[in-house]
Amino acid sequence: MFNNTFEISTYRELPGERYEDAVQFLREAKARNFPKIRRKDNELWRKQHYKTIYGIGKKALGWTDDEILAFASLKLKKTVKSMADVGEQDLARIARMVRAESKKR
Repeated sequence: MFNNTFEISTYRELPGERYEDAVQFLREAKARNFPKIRRKDNELWRKQHYKTIYGIGKKALGWTDDEILAFASLKLKKTVKSMADVGEQDLARIARMVRAESKKR
C-alpha cells in the first residue's frame, strides 16, 4: 500500500522532499489499523495505551506514576491501583483524557 501510494518499489527510493508525506501516511495507517489490533493482539493494544498514558503523562505533563493513577481514579470515579486492572473501555478512555489534558497546556 505504501509503495503503491508513493509509486516506489522500496523505501530507499523515497525522495527526501516526500518524507513528511510518508510519515503522515504511516501515522494515518497506524491509526486506521489500531482498533483492529484489540481483538487480534490484546496485549499489544493495551501496551500501546500504556505507552500513550505514561509517555504523555510523564513527558508532557510531568506527572509521576502515582499522579497518573490518581488522575485515572479521579476521571473514572473509582480507585485505580494499576492500569493492568483497568478494563479495555476505561483504558482507552484514560488514554483519550491524558491526550486531551496535554493539549490544554
